[in-house]
Amino acid sequence: DIITSVGVPTNVISLAGSGKTTTLLARLFYMEFEYQIKPYNMLAITFSNSASADMSERYIKARKQLDLPGYTPCFKTFHALFKNLIAINPKYRSIQVVTIQNYKFDLLKMIRSGNDLLKNTDILDDMNSFRGWLINENKSVDGLIGADEYYPKQKRSFTLQDYLLVMTEYQKLKDEANAIDFDDMQYICYRELISGDYSDKIKKEFQETYLQVMIDEYQDICPIQVSIMDELIGSNYNSLEAIGDDDQCIYSFRGGDPKFIIDFEFNYPNAKRYFLS
Repeated sequence: DIITSVGVPTNVISLAGSGKTTTLLARLFYMEFEYQIKPYNMLAITFSNSASADMSERYIKARKQLDLPGYTPCFKTFHALFKNLIAINPKYRSIQVVTIQNYKFDLLKMIRSGNDLLKNTDILDDMNSFRGWLINENKSVDGLIGADEYYPKQKRSFTLQDYLLVMTEYQKLKDEANAIDFDDMQYICYRELISGDYSDKIKKEFQETYLQVMIDEYQDICPIQVSIMDELIGSNYNSLEAIGDDDQCIYSFRGGDPKFIIDFEFNYPNAKRYFLS
């Protein structure tokens, strides 16, 4: 039923070890055989490079066993997908992608609330997680604006003063290097889709290229990613399949929220839910 579910948004609640990847790959073949959708017109999104590589390797192996031409669907992480999308705007084609670790030692020296280097390393990680949560939850465009409003919501390992100092410097260092990190990339992608000069071009290219979209580990998706995908897919939400396990969310500290997989049936008209146990 999961493999042959066509024409409606499809949600699969899948336990670990239940054959999720095998089922997903079979669905890709089914779409090709029954509906003549070319592999390169199907997109499978994962949260990690290792998951993407594993899925791609298994697909290629199965394709060889079936003696089929060597086409491959687009197995991408959110990171890779958003980077490709914002590059449609020439402004972002030469931009570097970095992480906070690139500037770790400069930023560690600015933390005053810790008392040793090891603790400061943990504090910097906590600061970065808080910044990611603010951006991924659409609470802030840069992790600075609005930080004071959400800082008191729970106990922090750092002071607000230190946080603003460190993150202002982090932004300055990125600007000097013409660089962005993944959280910046998500916000830029969302902004481009909502109000950018290349919004229509990005949406048109995405919708003409990807006739089927599958998102793995959907329980880890965050609000800004849902908003981006909804903008990209538009009215063609019948092409969407979301797979995951609502008990396995591991990115809640950065805005991942299992409510999106739990409420999938209510968020997309005529959606169907299946259980793979």
